[in-house]
Parts: sequence; structure tokens; C-alpha cells
Amino acid sequence: MNIGHLYGFNSYPPEHGGGIHNYNLVRNLTQLGCKIHTFDYEKNPECITYPINDEGIKTFLNNVDVLYIRIDGGPLASSKLKIQCMEQFAPKPIIWEINSTAEEMLSQFRFNSLLNNVPERNLLNKLKQEGNDIFKQLKLQLKVSKEERCRRKYAKLVDAAVCVSNSLKNYAVNGLDIQKAEVIPNGSEPTLFAPEKKNEDLFAGYKDYFKVIYAGDSRWPWQGFDLLTGVIELAKQQTDKILFVVLNNGPADAIQTGDNVLVFNNVKYTDVPNYIASADACLCLYHDFPWSKYGFHLSSLKLFDYMASGKPVIASQLGQLATVIEDGKDGLLTKNDVNTIYQKILFCLENQEQVARIGLSARQKVIDFYNWERVAKSTLEVIESASKSKELAVGSSSN
Repeated sequence: MNIGHLYGFNSYPPEHGGGIHNYNLVRNLTQLGCKIHTFDYEKNPECITYPINDEGIKTFLNNVDVLYIRIDGGPLASSKLKIQCMEQFAPKPIIWEINSTAEEMLSQFRFNSLLNNVPERNLLNKLKQEGNDIFKQLKLQLKVSKEERCRRKYAKLVDAAVCVSNSLKNYAVNGLDIQKAEVIPNGSEPTLFAPEKKNEDLFAGYKDYFKVIYAGDSRWPWQGFDLLTGVIELAKQQTDKILFVVLNNGPADAIQTGDNVLVFNNVKYTDVPNYIASADACLCLYHDFPWSKYGFHLSSLKLFDYMASGKPVIASQLGQLATVIEDGKDGLLTKNDVNTIYQKILFCLENQEQVARIGLSARQKVIDFYNWERVAKSTLEVIESASKSKELAVGSSSN
């Protein structure tokens, strides 16, 4: 099958969440015999690319059997290429891969308001700040409303949606009126992320420490870097020899340093498995989404990479995290409370044989289901089903 793949960004080499998802999906769809067509912003050598001009778009649309379009935090309303392709491709099948709601635009403002809620020096400054906040929120809300109208308009052309979580399926069905929506959680690559990738030299000088790793991107406000900071500070007050290893894809100054912290910035995707395999436990901490009526909707890539590496995972009890992890069996769930998180770390430290078995159970779960091969197969099934339904519908309408 020739798939017109519209992500809107380069996935090669894989460097961030969306890029990693795209890279692994393209790789596995190609192994299933699909040909992936896209535009020349994409540098993935497995893709067939076209220039972004009238002739390139026309050739692209003529050469593909289906459009597969990523819907994420970037506004669809601003993507002239995606909109033009959808308008010119109908009535052929169109699939949306939905990774976020339009409300995600509100996250930065809402989280900043919560995290920066400090007393003002005087009443005038406080009133000015509140006025600025109201103005910013109104602007964002108008932007969200515009984006939702755009999504609902073009959702009428969509034949099926691939949703990375149940919350996003709810959004697709009830928010966008896409009735054919399938939940396909993200995954990992168990041959890349594996226990044997352990490298003792990575943390030289900390041989006797219990190593706890946290991977994330400090640019995104829902990441639990503030929780991590609290846990690190609490650990400094204790006598336990715990080392926190932070893999950060965001600004380097967002993470505190200290005697019990090692920070590695912008580690290559292919090197990340060595760091995880060399740790003893993993933190998967997120904040809830109070700004969204659909709730926490992420399908955490680091969760599955941790699990594939055979490590005990301490994860926030939110959304898909709480359905993937069976507490005490293949991971540990936690409230977003610094003391509770630290107690979970101590449990891992004091019960290393037990949590080693928990880690192996988690790895088996990835081998059996939460892997990119399964993601690609399930995605292709949705594409093929939508294509057949479209053919039947077009055929019956022409008779």
C-alpha cells in the first residue's frame, strides 16, 4: 500500500517524542511492505519525498492510496499543506492519527499560572498580573476555538482515527464526530531497549549508589520536573546513597545539579537504552491535565522504553499510565506527592530482588504487546479497513 504520510516534521534521526513515534512507525510499516510517501521536510531515507509546490503536491496525491495525517499540538488551521491535501484528495480515504486535543494550547498558560503562584509585592502589581493573565487566556481560548472549528470542519472528510489513548478516542468520537476511532497505544523496541545494554562506565564513581533515572523534555509543562526536583531535595536530607540520573531534551538550565544528580542533555535516541539499562529504577512522572475536559491523554514513550529495558517503573497514577501498569506486578503507581514518590524509591532500593522480577514482567509486556511492530500492524489494519469501506461506499454511490 502507498501511504501518504503527513506528519509535518522530520523524523530522522529521531530526536523528540513525535519524531520517535514517526520514525518507528515508518520503519515498521515499510517492513510490512508499505511505501511511505511524504514531502521533502522529511529526511528519513525510507520515505519517498516530493517538493512542496503545486506539481509536487499533485504528484504526491496521484501516487498514494490513502492519506495518513498526524493531528497534534501544532494547529491544523495553520497547516496549509495538510488542508490542501485533504481538500484535493477526497473522496479517497483519509486517516487521522490523533495525538492531542486542541486544548493542549492552554497547557502552558495554565501550568505557568499554577507553578508561578507567588505573592505579589503590592496590590497594583497583583492587579496588573491578573489583567495580563486574563488577556493571555482570552487570546489562547480564541485560538483554541478557531482550531476546534477547523478540526471539526475537516473531520467530516476523515474515514477513521487512530488514537494513542482512550481519552483521545473520546475526543475523536464526541469532540470531532469521527465515529470510527481505534485506540493504538504507543510502544517501544525491545531489541533496542534491553537489559543487556547496561554500561557500568556511564556512571563512573557511583558504583555503590542506587541509580534512579528520569527522562523527559523540560519544555513541556506536564512533565514532572518540579516533582523530580522535590524528590532530589528530599533525598539530599537523607543518608541513603541514591543517585538521580536525568536525561533532558529541553533547556539545560531547567534542571538543578548537585552531588546526588547527574544531568545529560540531548542524548541521542540510540544511546538512551544504555542509560536506562544502567539504572536501577525509573521515574515516569506527569501532571494531570486540569485544562482539558478529556483529561490526561498522553501515551508515554518513556514508560514503554523503561519497561522494555526490564526496569521497575514508578509512574504517576494517571490516564493510560494507570492502565498499562499493574501496581506491584509490572510497575509501581504513585500519587504526585514528593514523600510518596520517595518512599516508592526506597521500596525499590530495599527490595531489589522483588523489583527485578517486576521489571522483567514489564519487559515481557512490551515484548507481547507494547511494541512498535504491534503499533504498525494495528495501524495498517485501520488503514486497510477504512480503505475497503471507502471503496464500497464510493462504489454503491456510483451505481
